[in-house]
Order: sequence, then C-alpha cells, then structure tokens
Amino acid sequence: MKPKQFICFLLLLVSLVARAQYYEFTQESEKFGQEVDSLFQSFRNEGLVLMGSEFKTMWGDGTLNDDQKAIVMDIAVKLHQKHFKLIPHQANFFSGLVKAHHSAGLDSENLLAYLQMTQKVVDVYGHKQIHLYLITMRNFFAKNALYYSNYNQLLFDGGTVTFDFIPPTIEESIVLYEEEEEIEDIEEEDLVTEEDLVSLEEADDSWGSDGDDGGFSSGWGDDGESWGSDWSSGFSEEKSEKEEESPEEVDFEFYTEPVFTPPDVAQPIVEGPLIKFENSNLTISTPYDSVLISETLGAFMVVDNLFVGEGGKMDWMNSGLSPDSVFCELSAYNFKVNIPALSADNVSMSYYGKLDKPAKGTIRFASVKRLPDELSGYPRFQSYFNDIVYTNVGDDKLRMVGGFTLTGDRISSSSVSGGLSTMVGSHKGLKGFEAKSKEFVFGDSLII
Repeated sequence: MKPKQFICFLLLLVSLVARAQYYEFTQESEKFGQEVDSLFQSFRNEGLVLMGSEFKTMWGDGTLNDDQKAIVMDIAVKLHQKHFKLIPHQANFFSGLVKAHHSAGLDSENLLAYLQMTQKVVDVYGHKQIHLYLITMRNFFAKNALYYSNYNQLLFDGGTVTFDFIPPTIEESIVLYEEEEEIEDIEEEDLVTEEDLVSLEEADDSWGSDGDDGGFSSGWGDDGESWGSDWSSGFSEEKSEKEEESPEEVDFEFYTEPVFTPPDVAQPIVEGPLIKFENSNLTISTPYDSVLISETLGAFMVVDNLFVGEGGKMDWMNSGLSPDSVFCELSAYNFKVNIPALSADNVSMSYYGKLDKPAKGTIRFASVKRLPDELSGYPRFQSYFNDIVYTNVGDDKLRMVGGFTLTGDRISSSSVSGGLSTMVGSHKGLKGFEAKSKEFVFGDSLII
C-alpha cells in the first residue's frame, strides 16, 4: 500500500471510530427517528443501514405510541450520558427494538413492558451488566435465544412470554456506574464457555457406581447344574478388573440399608430484569447434542445468565430412546444459560416397558465432545432409593427390585442412597437363586 493510500485509510478508520464514540441525540421526538437513521447510515454497513431505516419507519408509522417513544429516547440519552458507544451499545439497543417488532411481533403491551424493563436496567446497573443485557435482548428477539454463541445456544419456542423487573434486594451485587470507569467491550465469543466444559468432559464415567457388586447366594443345588443356554447368555459372574483388585465384601447378616434423605431444592431469588415463560420449550444446542426441555415454565434472569424453572420434560432421544416411552419430569430446577449443562433433583423418571412406575431421583445433562456416530452418554438419571420394581430385565426367569440408573442408553441398578438391589431367578416356577448387589449392569446379552 502506497503512503498516500495508507494515510487515507487511516483517516477513514479514525473517522469511523470517532463516529462510534462521539454522537448525540435530539430532544425533539419529531426528529428522533430521522436522526437515529442518519447516524447508522453514515457507517455504510448493510446491517446498520437496514436497521436504521427500519427504526425510522417504526418511529413514524404509529408502531410506537407517545409513552413508548419517550422511554426509547430516555434510554438512548442515558446510554449516551453513561459513555456507551454508538457501536456496539446503541446499535444493540435499537436492533433489539426493531427485532422485537419485526421478528418477535410483540404487541403494544409487551413492547411497553420490555422498554420499561430496559429503562430500569439502564438506571440501576453498571456497564458490564448493561452491555450483556443489550446483547442478550438483541439475540432474544432476533434468534429466539436466551443465549447464543458459535459453540452453544439455548433456544426457545412456543408458550407465553412476558417481561418484568423486580428490584434487586442486594444492592452490593450491582456494579454501579462510575464516571471514570472504562467500558470494556465484551465480544459474544468471550461469553462462550467451552473451557467450562472441560470438567464436564472429565466427569465421572462411573457416576452412580462405586464398583461394588455385593454378594451372591444360590439355592439352586450343589451338583453344579447350570441354568442352560438361556441363563448363561443372560447373566455373567465375571467381575471387572477393578473389582478383582479391590473387592468389597458385604456381610448380609449384619447389613443395614443406608439412611438417605432426598435434598430440598433451594431456588435462587428471582429478581432484576426477567423474561418469564409459561408452557414453553427450551432447547440446549451444541455441535454434539440437542436436548429439549418441553412445556416448562420459569423466569430468565437476564443479567445473571440464569434460568429458574419449574416443571417440564426431558427425553433421551440423544441416546436413541423413544421420547414417548423414556422421559423425565422435572420439578424445580435452575441452570446457567451460557453453559450447556444442567442438573436437577426430585425429578420423576418414566421408562415404559422397564419400570412398573415412575422413579424419583436426580438428573444430569452435559454436552461433551463425541464422534458423529457415537450416542450420547447424557442425560443421566439415578434413583434415590433401591425400591424400584423392574418389569423387564431381559429374561422372564428373572425378577428384580433395586435402584435404577440410566446413563445414555445404558441401564444399571445403582441408587443415590447406595442401597442393595435384589435379583431373583426362578426355574419352572421354583426360586433358583437370589443375588444382591449395589449395582447390576445390564448389557445387550449380559447382566454384570
């Protein structure tokens, strides 16, 4: 590049940066729409030009009433007073407003509620929270997303959506505006939490299992007679290497079931700017997984990146199981929307064809890297107790009562409480054996 060309390019760049930082808005409502349009037209960016034009149309065609216009002007002026830049901060605000009308189709009542919520956020919160809020609301209206990055998204559809603001109760948690505070630009990629998933990828593959296979007692006879081909293909007494190295003996004569109390679910205080959902579907999506929480209700705490929910269903489609027969009904739960993972207690697990009734327990989900043709090891459910009656363990000669764990598509009989599961085998109507273990693992043709 020649020196003169470089100088021209540098001057152009400086002018663009200057326009992004130094701007002002008129106090006259009649001129405001045109002024906003002119500011964004000057950047010669197709997206900004279109957004400015659409906003000018909204301002003049009656989409916004006088009260709504007054709030829009107040928000824009206050963002300017707090030294927010035209790009990206004001652009995110106006883009979110345009998308709220054109993409989300908010009616006048919900549009007013959204603007009032935004006005309070700008009044109460500091720069980082406001910046996150503006990005989140733009993506919410433009992409139906509570969180959106190149790696993972939390998307929603259906149901009823409303907006609210509950003043925070702990003022110390709010980073208030300081005149000398520098505004740190936060790119969307900075919010991606792929690093946060490292610990999840290294998650305990033996979740719900302590490797103890309990004991085995048989009343089938002393002559070594076997069950025959049906039985030998359905049960294996082989122990894993871990068990051979460090077996744990259980003295059944003096064994007592462990005492366990399911945890109470303590939900966080719901406050700040809120997007409330009723009977909506949430989808956690990554390049590796997509899991649906259907027909749930809850509140999205925007500046905290936290969803606080109640009810809804999760299924095991990721693991190739039918959502009509294998699903979990949630109670109270919450999770960070920017991390593709969640855990919930006091859930109810149904598995038609395996369990006689729903089992109470805990569920975990995390999206972790896997091969394209590899089924996911999540979600993972584990029952609290070992009182689950199995209706089908793969052989009509076997009956079992115990815990229930579903890891992907793999079933075992462990429970959170750590109690023993009991398997009884029969032959020609007579009890043949009884085996007890903290965990029986069910395979395609083996029970270990």
